[in-house]
Amino acid sequence: LSSSKALISATELFSENTLPHLSYYADSAILDNEQLFPLFYRTAPVIELQAQAIAALLVGMNWRHVAMFASEDDYGHDMITSLLKQIQEAPDFDAPSCPVVYGTFAKENRK
Repeated sequence: LSSSKALISATELFSENTLPHLSYYADSAILDNEQLFPLFYRTAPVIELQAQAIAALLVGMNWRHVAMFASEDDYGHDMITSLLKQIQEAPDFDAPSCPVVYGTFAKENRK
C-alpha cells in the first residue's frame, strides 16, 4: 500500500482478524498507538524522527540556504510541515540569516 491512510485501513482489518502487519513504508505516527494497532510493526521511522534528524544535520552544518522539495501527497506534506517545525524550533537556528524555501511536486503516473 502506498499511502498511510490506505495502510491504516488495511491494518485495522488485519488487527480485527489477528493478522500481524509489517510495513517498510508506513510513517504515520498514529500507527504507533498499540491500543488501536496491536499487531502493526514498522521498519521505517516516523516522519517526526526523520525530520528531527534532517533538521539536526541542517543546523549542525550551519547551512545558510535551505531548499526542500517533497512529493505532493500525505508523506510530502507531513514531512515539509514537520521539518519546518523542527528547523524553526532548533535552538541554534538563525532564522533571519537562513531563508528556507520549500515546494511540492506531483507524482507522475507511470505505466
